[in-house]
Amino acid sequence: MDKQKTTPVLYCNNESRKKEIENSFSSITPLSLPTSFWTVWICGSEAKPSFPQFNFPSTTALNIPRILLVFEAKPLNPDILKAWREWAIGKGAMDIKAEIFTSGDVKTFLENSLKPWLSLSQKSREEPGVKKGEWISFPGKKAQKGDPSLLSLMVGSTGELLSYLDWVRKDFSKACQFKDAGREKYLKSIAQALKDPKQKNSVSSPLGVENLLDHLPRVLLLGETGVGKTLFARYLSGVEKMVRISIPEYLAKEDMFEYDLFGYTAHAYSGANPDGSPGILLNNLGGVVFLDELGEASPKIQQKLLAFLDDYRVRPRGWNGEPFYCPVLIVGATNQPMDKDKEKYRNDLLQRFTHVKTIPPLRDRKANFHMLLDCLLQNGGVNTDGAIEEVGDKAFKFLLEDQYKEGNFRELENRMRHACQRARLDGRNYLVVEDFKHP
Repeated sequence: MDKQKTTPVLYCNNESRKKEIENSFSSITPLSLPTSFWTVWICGSEAKPSFPQFNFPSTTALNIPRILLVFEAKPLNPDILKAWREWAIGKGAMDIKAEIFTSGDVKTFLENSLKPWLSLSQKSREEPGVKKGEWISFPGKKAQKGDPSLLSLMVGSTGELLSYLDWVRKDFSKACQFKDAGREKYLKSIAQALKDPKQKNSVSSPLGVENLLDHLPRVLLLGETGVGKTLFARYLSGVEKMVRISIPEYLAKEDMFEYDLFGYTAHAYSGANPDGSPGILLNNLGGVVFLDELGEASPKIQQKLLAFLDDYRVRPRGWNGEPFYCPVLIVGATNQPMDKDKEKYRNDLLQRFTHVKTIPPLRDRKANFHMLLDCLLQNGGVNTDGAIEEVGDKAFKFLLEDQYKEGNFRELENRMRHACQRARLDGRNYLVVEDFKHP
């Protein structure tokens, strides 16, 4: 594509200097960039973005990809420079150059300052491979990374896995049929008992589901890093709340693991809540408790989990009464081959999981690739402001051929995010294969 002459936008708080700069721009041949840019020439060491002499547009954000800030003053006040950079970011600038001009030829100074930008060339548009909104539509909301509804778009082997998880969720619901009022009354009684354990308050479960203990499913999700295990766990939770517990955070802190999960009575340990705590399990009664990176669990953590999965009863630290019945849907996840390390993992803990499923990696789910890219184009965290409208055909094929062994979906998300940033910086609303070949 031939370069086209770019008309720079100039703001300056000194009229005579502004005319000199305009003359310099008109004599720079060719002055060409893939997209327009702003030059803001600031005369005086105390000139701020709020100075009316600049006569900036009142629009708060204009999405100007590049802004050149030139300070004609010395010494330069760092606070003033910071204020101008924040102002440029507020205008949507993704590439900000700050230069100091003290003396010399203005034209030569501008040519040297703009040289990195002038070497850029517009990337030719490819035949479209995936257009935003072509395959997927999110009415009334934007696609978000952690939204489990994204999984409902999956077909093939992934769709079969979702159908299986639907069945697991239904099975759990049958085993945990209790009313919210009964649940709240039960938890209030537990909280009161933990606050004053010396009274030995009797707490009876109003749930009426203890006889369905054997019907409670326990799920173990296996898969490589970045395949979406957390997303599948959220899908299992449905409309209910899910709490995530990162097992590695408790390594060498197994006592804290017990306090956090199983709770404690008042004054159970130094620094504890004076009212005690029912713990994560009881606080999420009837919901999903996600044990992430379970493959990192120490033998002591495995032992505590095994004891709970035997009867779903919680005995908070310091409590000497009857333990509290606590049905939750336990979902474990790991990228470790737990069944192959007999010395590290207890086989009886692995056997407690009634459903063990492997989530296929991205390279085995290419049938959905066009849908995945469409979702990412509609994700504001990947495609800021939805500025990018399509992925070119060559770019699509380039991404499709990758094996994604380093990070699966996270790798794809990061590559799409960086490509969208490059395209926006060039003033394009489309992605081409060159956008994905940068390191």
